[in-house]
Amino acid sequence: MGKNYTTGSVRKHGGKWQAVISYRDETGKVCKVAKSTGVDCDGKSNRGKATAEDFLRRWRDQLVRDEEKRLTLGSTSTLMEHVDSFITTREGNKKVEETTLATYRTHRARLLGSPLANNPSFVGSIG
Repeated sequence: MGKNYTTGSVRKHGGKWQAVISYRDETGKVCKVAKSTGVDCDGKSNRGKATAEDFLRRWRDQLVRDEEKRLTLGSTSTLMEHVDSFITTREGNKKVEETTLATYRTHRARLLGSPLANNPSFVGSIG
């Protein structure tokens, strides 16, 4: 069972609209994630709220797709597929330094020649 995301909401935070989405994790605990939409707001009006809500819907849809993808990467997936998914996810995260991504890619290249790289049974044994 994966994360079950709510529709979420937007709120004013630090002069910008912020998107907030709740979900239940694998243990049933309710968790929240928040992300700035980058849309300016002021304290008195709802200017920009519709744009922020569009951002929220797109972000939630992406989270749902990512979770579905994570759940489908099971014991039939190869180690290379897991590594590629990991790197792709980190590339989308702007908080990861380019040097870190370069290190991931270097390790991926080394793994490519390994007999473990395309062996689905190996992945199932470490999960």
